[in-house]
Amino acid sequence: MSHSRSLFKRKVKPMSSFMAKGFTLWFTGLSGSVKSTLAQMISREFLHREIIHEVLDGDVVRTYLSKGLGFGSKCLSLVNPL
Repeated sequence: MSHSRSLFKRKVKPMSSFMAKGFTLWFTGLSGSVKSTLAQMISREFLHREIIHEVLDGDVVRTYLSKGLGFGSKCLSLVNPL
């Protein structure tokens, strides 16, 4: 993945300025749209920079918080009642 390294080559403010307030990266998209892969890449970079962080993968969270629910419209309406 040679293109993955280019994501972090841009010069940005030191992460300490971000860490003072905290922030959330929220990835949305269709199944298979590399959300988890992107989160893992960013997580590795944060580890490299010694930035404390937490990755919450939707599939993993769903396994523990919504055990037994499927992905059908009835189950999804229970989780997302919009």
